[in-house]
Amino acid sequence: MTTLSLQQAHDIEQLLYREAALLDAWELDAWITLFTPDCAYEVTPPGEENAEEISPDIVYFLIADDRERLEQRILRIKNPAAHVENPRSRVRHLYSNPRIETAVDGIVARVNFVTYRNRDR
Repeated sequence: MTTLSLQQAHDIEQLLYREAALLDAWELDAWITLFTPDCAYEVTPPGEENAEEISPDIVYFLIADDRERLEQRILRIKNPAAHVENPRSRVRHLYSNPRIETAVDGIVARVNFVTYRNRDR
């Protein structure tokens, strides 16, 4: 296992904050560029203990997307016929307590977050 420098940890934290800012600004085309072609975007069910140890093959995840599915999600959401986002929601992502760790197969970043979403003022 390697040790991250303070600069590397800072850069990863800034990436997390950039993601939140892009989502809040509804800059979805810029947001998708943060992900590699082989990415996995997964949101485990709330309240799952040991969430990092479960798999979407066994447990129903709220989101279990790859890059192609994320791109398709963006196309659907930006479509004017998408009534769920017409008018567009206003969102605010609040991230706190970022933890950056090295792992055998790469870097693991964890962050606590709250997302506020409202429509029609």
